[in-house]
Amino acid sequence: MDFATLQSIIQTSLNDDIFKIRAESVGSSQISRVMNLLYNGELLLEQASLTTMENRLIVTGRHTVDILGQSSLHASYEFFLVDDNPQITIGIILPDDWIPERLRAVLDEIFRIFQCTYNISDSGLIISSVSDVIPPLNVSHLPSVPLTIPQGFLIFSSFDGTGPVFDLLESILGRLMPLNLRNLLNTEDFTPGPIEAAVQLNLPALGPISFSNTRFVFQREGLALVNDISLDIGNEILLLKGGGDVQPDSTFNISFGLVGVRKEGQQEVITNEWVDPLGFTGLTIRQFGVRIGVETRGTIFGMFGEVALGQEGDADQIILEVGGEIINGNTPQAMIASIRSGNPSSGGLALTEIIEGLSMIPIGDFPILNEIKVEHFEVYIVLTPEGYRHPVNNVTYYGLSLNTSISLFGLSIRADAQFIPDTGIKAIGELGQFNLGGVLEITDASGERGPTFQIDTTRGSEQDLGYVYLSCKLSLFGLSTTLEAKAEQDHFSLFLDYSVQGLGNFRLNCLLKNEEFHGSSEITFDFGDRTIPISVGGQLIGGVNLGSQTVGSLQLAGHVRGKIEVHLSAQTFQLSLSGNLSALGLPEFSVEITIDESLEDLSNLTEIFYQELVDQAEELIRTPLENPALLLEWTQSGVVNLTREVGDVLNNVYRLSIDEAAKKLNQAQFSSIQAAQILTAHYREGDRLIGSFLDIGGYGAREILEALHSGLGWEVDRAIRELVAGSTDNLNSVVHAIVEVFDWNGDELADTFNRLGYTADKIGNGLRILNWNAERITQQLHQLGRSINEVTNFLKNHMRLNTNDISKLFKNELGLNEIDTTKALKDAFRDVNVIAVAIKEAWDKQISEVTGILKGADFNLNAVAFGTRYLGELELGNDQSRIIEIVSKALALAEYSLEDVVQGIKFTYTLTDERLTSLLLISDFSPGDVAKYAHERLNWGAEKISKVFVQFDVETDSIIEGLKQAEFPDVDIQKANEKIREVLSIGSGSVNLGGIRVRDHRDWF
Repeated sequence: MDFATLQSIIQTSLNDDIFKIRAESVGSSQISRVMNLLYNGELLLEQASLTTMENRLIVTGRHTVDILGQSSLHASYEFFLVDDNPQITIGIILPDDWIPERLRAVLDEIFRIFQCTYNISDSGLIISSVSDVIPPLNVSHLPSVPLTIPQGFLIFSSFDGTGPVFDLLESILGRLMPLNLRNLLNTEDFTPGPIEAAVQLNLPALGPISFSNTRFVFQREGLALVNDISLDIGNEILLLKGGGDVQPDSTFNISFGLVGVRKEGQQEVITNEWVDPLGFTGLTIRQFGVRIGVETRGTIFGMFGEVALGQEGDADQIILEVGGEIINGNTPQAMIASIRSGNPSSGGLALTEIIEGLSMIPIGDFPILNEIKVEHFEVYIVLTPEGYRHPVNNVTYYGLSLNTSISLFGLSIRADAQFIPDTGIKAIGELGQFNLGGVLEITDASGERGPTFQIDTTRGSEQDLGYVYLSCKLSLFGLSTTLEAKAEQDHFSLFLDYSVQGLGNFRLNCLLKNEEFHGSSEITFDFGDRTIPISVGGQLIGGVNLGSQTVGSLQLAGHVRGKIEVHLSAQTFQLSLSGNLSALGLPEFSVEITIDESLEDLSNLTEIFYQELVDQAEELIRTPLENPALLLEWTQSGVVNLTREVGDVLNNVYRLSIDEAAKKLNQAQFSSIQAAQILTAHYREGDRLIGSFLDIGGYGAREILEALHSGLGWEVDRAIRELVAGSTDNLNSVVHAIVEVFDWNGDELADTFNRLGYTADKIGNGLRILNWNAERITQQLHQLGRSINEVTNFLKNHMRLNTNDISKLFKNELGLNEIDTTKALKDAFRDVNVIAVAIKEAWDKQISEVTGILKGADFNLNAVAFGTRYLGELELGNDQSRIIEIVSKALALAEYSLEDVVQGIKFTYTLTDERLTSLLLISDFSPGDVAKYAHERLNWGAEKISKVFVQFDVETDSIIEGLKQAEFPDVDIQKANEKIREVLSIGSGSVNLGGIRVRDHRDWF
């Protein structure tokens, strides 16, 4: 149904000032039920009127029937829709002090029992077909009308009660009256239902406690109080619900249970446990609640709850009962938890179990806490930053704290501890005084009480003082000091610093456990200038130093090591002193002394121990020392003072050769300078070959050079010559030694090596070791006047350069010409082919020019021809007919004679006489010389010469002149002339030059 339809129905039912409507007309079962109960199915109002609002239709008028025994009551009917269903609320203002008789009868009976009186005012009746809607407008001004109304028949009034019960409750909660009385009638017979009375305004706060939703339920058996409270503790709001009964004799039982917690800056959490109260992470108070009580001290709100230690259901689980008080609204100081059920075992409860049960403080880094056993404890949950002052202990507790009896390492302690969230725990307690062995006393700093026990995990487990410790004053052997003893795995540890003549400065490391004291320390005896004599081969050579020594700028401690130990209990004293001599290979032996009588101080221990030491050491130390290296080590370290020179002992006592002596000195870490001075002073051959002996002894090149120059004062050239001659090291170490010792560069090294007559190879390799490149080395060797052949051989053999690289170096760096370079390459490489290529490329020469250079460099004719042919092959490949022409022309241009050219060609090729003749002609030899060669060497006649020459385009006159130069007879010349004319007239074809075969003479070179 929509609102317009509902409006039409209501308007139709109003005729003038009469409103009449049947129950079924509205079309709502809920409205029909109301009208059937009150009006027998038909509502009839007089003096009626209709008011239309946005979503409501309000009909007002006077009843024509009795309501609850009252006639002509004025009423307001409000029609509206809920989920498209018509609904109705009816508001009726009742006479001022009137309520239904049945309800009044119930109230009278209840308050007769409680000896109280009451007044009723501003009564009204609301009838609603639906729940949770606002009251009708006509009654909304009455003070006791509820904000929302339930479905059914609701009587409401202002209730003002007086009497002992109300006085008691107001003394606890503050002013209550007037109350808003509400009663939902039974719709079957209009008998009263449960009678509730709520305060009109929230009760005033009582300190940290705020009240809300306070209401009573009036019953014959008693008055029931229902209430919500919030408890503000440390910026945390605890939400509780509850209540209780008030009996006619004014006794009551009112309590509240936790239903929610709202922490600062967080949303409300619905819970029945107080988790991490006041930031105590890991602590949970279960079943938290509040009870109200009245004592002579005033109104007391008692807080209660429990904390469980251990797993639920475990046999050894311990339940702590938590309690606290809020008196007269004052801010509570603390809640106290003590054991309600379960008890620590006979061995005690580990402190770690309590920490884990009450917090999330990490204990993994603090294993000693697990050794602390708790025999009794009480927990203080302090609710104010000012702390809680215990009235009996006179101790102020803060945060989450413990008062406990504990035991650790056999010691009983009464202590107070505080849990600091996210940081750790702190605890402080006291032990009884200690007096052990008649010499040790342990008290607090004042000396009046026992030492103070402390736990502080906030300092961190890595702190030197630890996190469990004793603060105490300790007196022992004349030393009195205030200190902190740190707890270790199973004891308290501490240290005492002593300074005793003969025993030196030492730290006595001590432990305290089960009322017993143990102390020990490593010590180094200081016997001053006392020694133990030593001999070799029956000869006294010195003594072992027992006291501290100064060697150069080095201060050495004494060489007798020992240990002091102290054991004390209530009845016993024991001090033991042990020591051994173990100095750089000396035979080790031990001395032990035990003292059972109490000592006031330690001053006489050194002398007693020294006598015992000498008695046992004398025989061992006097045993001949077969290993001279051991003596040298002792001497070098200052353990032994020799009364004879080191070289004298090695040569005349141990009979060592000079090379053996050098090795021993090196093994004993004598410097090369010391070794050189010792060996040259006590060995005749030392001065002559000292460099070699130092090398045999294992000294490096630099050490040897320093010894020769600085130790023996040799001048530079002599020292270098000796180093180079005597060193078995490679040149690398020699070169580095020279430049490092003398702070030289490569130029100075090269000058010295040259002056000392070393080879170009050695000079060049020295510079190469210093990372010089080939160009610099080449220039340096040349400047030193080294021959070009020496330089070439070095570059080839040590720098691994080829002919091309060397040629370019000589040309670019030294400015050498082609002839000198070729001569140098010839001596170093010999291979004419690679030399020819290098010269051609370095100087960018033609083949014929290279041929002349090879000739100028004194290569023989055959080598020159061979090299020329190789260049031609590189240029023309395998075209031997062209290559042979190049060879012939190049030889001719190099001014070789015709005979030499022929020899060169024939050395490199096998060819016909005709081809040879053609080569000579194209090589610019005159026809006469060629004709003469053909006549004398080839045995050709004039006619053949003429025929061949014509075919090679030699002019007739030149041919005739050539024949004359070849001294042919005139008659032969005449015939030749005729032959020429014949050939020229008829032709005879081309000359068959024949084939060419390359001759290989590589092995010849």
